[in-house]
Amino acid sequence: VRVFDLAAKKVLQAWPHPRSTNGVTFTRDARRLATGCNDGLIRVFDVATGAERNQVAGHEPNSGITELRFTRDDRWLFSAGMDRTIRRWKLDDAGAATLMQTVEAHDGFVFGLDLSPDETQLASAGWD
Repeated sequence: VRVFDLAAKKVLQAWPHPRSTNGVTFTRDARRLATGCNDGLIRVFDVATGAERNQVAGHEPNSGITELRFTRDDRWLFSAGMDRTIRRWKLDDAGAATLMQTVEAHDGFVFGLDLSPDETQLASAGWD
């Protein structure tokens, strides 16, 4: 996973992951970045320092996380995965995540998520 400065055309941060990484999302203030890896883990990084702030067993072991989306207040994170679920996480200021809800959303891998502008609806796309 890499974060680029588009104006300077250079890499600001780079974080190796043990397997392929499909989902990434910034918090609204761009201070944190969450990544979803095919090892089933969600990792939360401090963008300025490069430090890994948290690691969460996001979905079934060895089930890839394919998409992530923060809410506007950065308190909630939604994740989608190859285990056919969508999960809702509550985050604290330190980046720790607590699983609040799991939705068995599709009959195939879930590969897309988006929140409506007023955040009252969540859309998902899957291989089914």
